[in-house]
Amino acid sequence: MLELIREGWRDLGEYGPVYSFAVFEMLAQLLRLLAGGKHAHALRLWLAESARFVLKVSLGLGMAPC
Repeated sequence: MLELIREGWRDLGEYGPVYSFAVFEMLAQLLRLLAGGKHAHALRLWLAESARFVLKVSLGLGMAPC
């Protein structure tokens, strides 16, 4: 994300270059849909499980998947 801010744009494949503020706006819209839509509960569960996994790996309590 910092690289995106620093460069000021991102290439979106066949859509071509897009300014960074447009990328962040698209990301915000996607997150609003996921967090407030019918999949919000599943998203929260997945995020919580991912956070627990990252914490375990960073503390050396678990192994990263292959």
